[in-house]
Amino acid sequence: MKALKTILATIIAISSVISLTGCTEENTSSVTSGNSSVTSSDTMSETTSSTDESKNTESDNGSTANSSDTSSEEEVQLVKDGKFVLPNGKLSFALQEDYTLVSDAIVYQFGCESSNNKFNLTVSTATENIEDVDQDEMTKTYETTMQDFKLVSFEHIKVKEKSAIKMQLTGKLYGIEGETMLTQYMIQSGTDAYCFTFTQTDYYNKFPDIIEATIDSLEIK
Repeated sequence: MKALKTILATIIAISSVISLTGCTEENTSSVTSGNSSVTSSDTMSETTSSTDESKNTESDNGSTANSSDTSSEEEVQLVKDGKFVLPNGKLSFALQEDYTLVSDAIVYQFGCESSNNKFNLTVSTATENIEDVDQDEMTKTYETTMQDFKLVSFEHIKVKEKSAIKMQLTGKLYGIEGETMLTQYMIQSGTDAYCFTFTQTDYYNKFPDIIEATIDSLEIK
């Protein structure tokens, strides 16, 4: 159980730093396969190539037979008609106002041009029951990943009839100036675990409304 709590806290801390500093690394999520990148049209390109190499054979006049290459490309659209949909179709939600998918490196990151407030979606495999995760152990874990950590709220809830945890905390992330407020929703659906991390550095009233609207629009299979 302690390992699960540590993993959850680590994922949230990493995704929070990513949301503030941006992502340029290659996607290592188990959800997306192959080499992927987000383009301006919010699509993920999956390219597979196969090389049919034959041994060079020499003819009587010294000529050789060259190897031949074949490739195919398939595009998966992640955002369509204002809605984000996972490649496997198990989760989707409506993007609010000017928010759009800006990166799928390491985690799915969403942002807008008018605010520094961003949010991330991390997809992983649930190894234990989220209902057994307790506040005290999570607090101890977060105290090691954030400076001036303060737990504002922690509660077990239901999101779309799925077991979930809603947390709100404040603190300073290592390497990031100023105080950050984090709102997390950790949702378990069978063996699938979804973690939404909303990172707030601009303190204005609109962002909490966007958080609520995003969670309310969730569709989980």
